[in-house]
Amino acid sequence: MHFTMSFPPQNNHHDDNESNLDLTLSLGGIFANSNTEPYNPSVHGTKTDRTETCPKSAPELTVQEPWLGQFQWSPRQWEASTSTATGSSSPPPPAVLPARKKKRKATAPTEKDNKDPIIPRPYPWATNRRAMVLSLRELEERGMETITGQVRCNKCNVVYELEYNVKEKFREVAEFLARNLDLFHDRAVDKWFIPPVLTCKYCGANTGEERENNVVFVRPVEATKKRSINWLFLLLGRLLGFCHLKELKYYCKHTSCHRTGAKNRLLYLTYLGLCRQLDPEGPFDD
Repeated sequence: MHFTMSFPPQNNHHDDNESNLDLTLSLGGIFANSNTEPYNPSVHGTKTDRTETCPKSAPELTVQEPWLGQFQWSPRQWEASTSTATGSSSPPPPAVLPARKKKRKATAPTEKDNKDPIIPRPYPWATNRRAMVLSLRELEERGMETITGQVRCNKCNVVYELEYNVKEKFREVAEFLARNLDLFHDRAVDKWFIPPVLTCKYCGANTGEERENNVVFVRPVEATKKRSINWLFLLLGRLLGFCHLKELKYYCKHTSCHRTGAKNRLLYLTYLGLCRQLDPEGPFDD
C-alpha cells in the first residue's frame, strides 16, 4: 500500500502550472487500501489562505496494528519491564506458601470417655456388656424360653408387659433376614422401618379404623438410660423402628459397627448385629 503526501509550492515559485512534489512512502502493505488524494491548490487553496486544520473532505487516517493483541501483559510484568527500562531494581515478589493446618490440642479424657465397659446386667437375658445379649444356646442352658418388655398405651395411659417366645419370634425375624439378605442393599425395609401396630389389651386401641390409618397408640416404654434398652425384646417384636437415631448409634458404637449413615442403614445394622449375637453361626455376615 502506498501513502502519498503532497506539498504546496514554495513562495519563490509563482507558476501554478509547476508540478507538485510527491512523496511516496511504502509501508510494507500496512496502508495498501488508502485513497488519499494529492494536494490540489485549486481545491485547498494556497499556503496563505490555508488553515492549520485538515479539510473536512480529507479522509481520516487510521492505523490498525493487529500485532498488539499478541502481547497481553499482566500488571506485574508491566512493572518489571518499566523498572528494567529505567534502571531501577525492585525486589522480587514474596513466594506464596500453602497455609499450614493448625494442630489440634490434645484434650484430656472426659468422664464420658472413661465409661466402664462393664455394667450391671439390666435384664436376665442381657450380658454385663453394653448392647450385648445372650445367645440362644446360653438362654436355653439357663432355661429362658420367654422374655418380657414394657409397653405404654398413649390412649388410656396404661403401662403393661408383653411376653414373647424367644425361639418362635427369632425364627420369624431370622428367616426373613436370611432369605432377603441380598435384596436389602444395607438398608432396612419398610417392614422394619415401620413397626407393626400393637393393640392395647385394656382399651382396645389400634383396632378397626385406627389400625387402617396406622394410628400408633401402643409403644415400647423408653429407657431412662441407653444402657438399659431392652434390645432383645425390641428385636423379637420387630419394634426397633421406634428407636431414635442416637440410640441406634449407641448400639453400633458398643458393638464395633460403623455408626455413620442414615437411620435405615443403622437400623439394618442393628437387626443384623442382634441376630448375629443370638446365633453366631447363622448366615448373618454383613
